[in-house]
Amino acid sequence: MDAAAAIRRRSKPVRFTSLTQRFSVWFMAVSLLPILVIGYSLLRVFKTEMETMVAQQVSAIADKKADQIDKDLLERVLDARALSKLKTTRQAMVEFAQVFAQSGMEAAAYHQLDVHYHDYFQRLIDEANYCDLFLVSPQGAVVYSQLHKSDFASNLFTGPYSHSGLAQVSRQVLSTLESSISDFDYYPLSGDAIVAFIAAPVMQQNKLLGILALQINNVRLWQVLTDNVGLGASGETVVARSENAHTALVMAPLTHQSDAALKRKIPLHNPQLATAIGNAILGRRGSGIITDYRGVKVVAAWRYLPRMGWGMAVKTDVEEALAPVYRVRTFSLIILGLALFAALVGAVLLGRRIVMPLQNLSHSAQEIAAGNLQQRVPPAGQDELGQLAVSFNTMAAELSDRISQQKQAQRQLEAANKELESFSYSVSHDLRAPLRHIQGYAEMLTRASSGQLSAKAQQYLETITDASMEMGQLIDDLLTFSRISRIELYENRVILDELVQDAIRGLEIAMQGRNILWKIAPLPPALGDPSLLKQVFTNLLDNALKYSRQRDLAEIEIGCAGEENGQSILFVRDNGAGFDMQYAHKLFGVFQRLHRADEFEGTGIGLATVRRIIARHGGRIWAEGAVNHGATFYFTLRLPLGG
Repeated sequence: MDAAAAIRRRSKPVRFTSLTQRFSVWFMAVSLLPILVIGYSLLRVFKTEMETMVAQQVSAIADKKADQIDKDLLERVLDARALSKLKTTRQAMVEFAQVFAQSGMEAAAYHQLDVHYHDYFQRLIDEANYCDLFLVSPQGAVVYSQLHKSDFASNLFTGPYSHSGLAQVSRQVLSTLESSISDFDYYPLSGDAIVAFIAAPVMQQNKLLGILALQINNVRLWQVLTDNVGLGASGETVVARSENAHTALVMAPLTHQSDAALKRKIPLHNPQLATAIGNAILGRRGSGIITDYRGVKVVAAWRYLPRMGWGMAVKTDVEEALAPVYRVRTFSLIILGLALFAALVGAVLLGRRIVMPLQNLSHSAQEIAAGNLQQRVPPAGQDELGQLAVSFNTMAAELSDRISQQKQAQRQLEAANKELESFSYSVSHDLRAPLRHIQGYAEMLTRASSGQLSAKAQQYLETITDASMEMGQLIDDLLTFSRISRIELYENRVILDELVQDAIRGLEIAMQGRNILWKIAPLPPALGDPSLLKQVFTNLLDNALKYSRQRDLAEIEIGCAGEENGQSILFVRDNGAGFDMQYAHKLFGVFQRLHRADEFEGTGIGLATVRRIIARHGGRIWAEGAVNHGATFYFTLRLPLGG
């Protein structure tokens, strides 16, 4: 039994009753996870940024190489086109073709032509560093060659060189009458060098005289492709053309295989190893981390070279490109280990240093909460905890002062309210008495002088009576407007359908003799003061009746336009006089009117009262309208809990 009891005692969970112990444990637990998460996140962000930066750099190099290759080839094509249009070239084409056809290349006349034009064509070749220059007749005969190799005097369509690049590009020019360039390939007559041919039609008055062809080597192209500046030691540019649906032929030397040109083949049926070249040959462009033809992870960018129909992939090994990431990862692991050790030591020290001032702060806060506003925290040194104590004491003093000021302000507000109520009483009674006298004496004078006053005098009395009644209504509206801000709200669940009917019944006098079409949709319940909300509907409906009375059939619609932020959107719409939207901001101002008094009566306070009531209920109100097309007043009211 004793052994079992001892085991149960040892198996009890550890409880930390000391604030210092709890602080140390929680500090370690809370600091460990953020350090790991932040460290891992930063490393991931750094790796992602490095990958993006390297991909952008490789893409920029790929774009630059593609642009350089295209510009170089275009320059060659433009050269051929320009040379073909020279007068001397056209003249030579005619003369060589004629003499070659009549006498052959062994004739003295042909020899004279060759001597005459040799320096001219040699100068053209030397200026642009071409390998050879040819003149080809429309029938495919090579009537002139600067180097006079065995392709000279042969027929490119039927002779031994009918499958050469020169023959292919000549046929293309004859077919399209446009400049063209052949693919790079081995050419036996140039020592099996890799060359290409550029050809342009020689035309005169829209008649084809022949073809000018230029032979170029691969030196300038290879210089661009083998330039790995910015790509590192593992950088490489792969250029390939499609041999068939399954194979691509490499067109230039590779960093990892210097003799790959026109020998190395890349299988396209293995997408994992041919992503870049396969996409590039299909005319797509892109970048990313892929596996190259060697099975090595690389950062690559691929582009299509439309002038040659090639695909190009510029790449560098991931291991080299992301080497800084791997160094940072190792360094981060060391830093994280040191940070965790420092956190353990700091947790113990901070726990002891912070607990006592916190206990004092907690005790003082409880005293202040209990009503002892004179309680203060003992000083705790010059560090942050000491500053916290000073700030707490300052806050307590300011709190005491503000409570005193608030009490004083409350007393002043109560006095001001009493004065305002007294003023309201004065306005209600003292101003009304003179108005009643004016109105009463005006009526008495009217009855006493019935038939004795002139029409103008009678008009003056009516003006006095109308003005006094208008002044009385203005006083009533002002008192109502001022009371809206002071009266206490009694919020309840309000059935708006019933409220609207009550408001309509209260406007029966204004509806007498009117032809009115009411469109009243079911309204949701609202949370608010019933009497004030009735005042809202009464004012808006009275407005609608007033401004639509010039219509033979007044249409007044009341409905709900939906909800926003837990509030229903209600509206009152009429087909009355409407208003210009550029003056919409004046609608809800005190004494603001958009129509003349002789058109529509009113004091300009009704809509201001509506806006104040809606604002006190936490809603908003706005209006939309157009002149002679009616107006719509929207406002929002809170929905009661539970709908």
